Amino acid sequence: MTPTRAFLCAAAACLLFVLPLHAQALRPGQWKGHMYSPARQLVDVTLTVQTARDALEATLTTALGEFTLSGVEDGSNGFSFVWNPGFEMECRLLEDDAGRYQGACKDYRGRIGPVLLAPPGRAVTPDDFDLDAAFAVWGARPEPEPEAPPPAPPPAPPVGAPVDLGGRTLSMYEAGSGPVTVVFESDVGDLLEGWAEVLRALAPDVRVVAYDRAGLGASDPAGTRGARTPDAIAEDLHAMLEQAGLAPPFVLVGHGAGGLYVRRFAERYPGTVAGLVLVDPIHEAEAQRLRALDAGSYAAYRQGQEALHRLAPPAVQREHEGVRAVLDAGTFGGEARPAVPLVVLTARRTVEAPRWVGETAQGQEVRRALHAALAEAWPRGAHRVVDAPGSYLHQVAPEAVIEAVRQVLETAAATPARNY
Repeated sequence: MTPTRAFLCAAAACLLFVLPLHAQALRPGQWKGHMYSPARQLVDVTLTVQTARDALEATLTTALGEFTLSGVEDGSNGFSFVWNPGFEMECRLLEDDAGRYQGACKDYRGRIGPVLLAPPGRAVTPDDFDLDAAFAVWGARPEPEPEAPPPAPPPAPPVGAPVDLGGRTLSMYEAGSGPVTVVFESDVGDLLEGWAEVLRALAPDVRVVAYDRAGLGASDPAGTRGARTPDAIAEDLHAMLEQAGLAPPFVLVGHGAGGLYVRRFAERYPGTVAGLVLVDPIHEAEAQRLRALDAGSYAAYRQGQEALHRLAPPAVQREHEGVRAVLDAGTFGGEARPAVPLVVLTARRTVEAPRWVGETAQGQEVRRALHAALAEAWPRGAHRVVDAPGSYLHQVAPEAVIEAVRQVLETAAATPARNY
């Protein structure tokens, strides 16, 4: 009964999708059912469809929250939609002979998660799953359970320990040892556990540190109000490293907005930094460049992002406000660039049906060009493009990030000693 390949993603909020009233399979009411999680556990799901303003509005809800739907298409015997909790998953369901709706969601890695829904007024149980039918909507078949003993459980995620900053704590994970400490900064709202695979690969050779910023994970909220600026985050990171007794030199690795944070750290504390790796980083000029390509598309994208972040936890909202201020300004201040090695990684992916200007070939070229210019402006910068299904390279292409970190470490080690 349990499929080998299954998938579920969580998101912070859901936007409504409006569907014309000519829908046939997707009718108003609450559709109840189940799907399988990555841990092979059943999860209850509810698809709520209601009539409003001569249209249908649909949301998908689980115990983890509500999810964004788009691209809804209905027919006489089934329906499909795109589930977009940070990256795209396409879902297809067909009506079976018993009036149930069987199908599956497929993520960008090709993993398939069976879904079973009953229309309003009907009910389904887990025993009603037909896995062959669920996988068949994608032209696939469930893989048989292996005859060999079950594989060992996945490694436990990294767990931080509190570091006291004087009245509040930050949750910091530390592993490995060595003269250089590699410090990881996540994108807006992301937790330290997202770096798990990279941390495990590097820890045998070097000391690694990852942490949850103020108000995220097990870390206490910041004592001040307002936007969490790159300056405030750099100050927190510096204080945490000092309180944890971690002496420089540091190699800083930042993903997304984390790229802004480590750049600001390098500017404010240049004597502590031995190198940087920027993983598909946000660039301060990208909003202006994308707006120049297609102002309407970019405005619609920003509107959706703002709606999503208004429903996010307070700490995420504050980080978003800080990044938004940088993007709106289009500059990052008087940035100093220490003469240390830097590698910028750009994620390149092919999007068959771009939903906004940033996903078009022209939009992706803007991001690549800005990354290349950033590396060129650095005294010892290098730029590398990585083919990947998304921007979270440390998760979808961790070997590229690991290689870049090792390259920076080797270059720094070959450099005449600095007084840290």
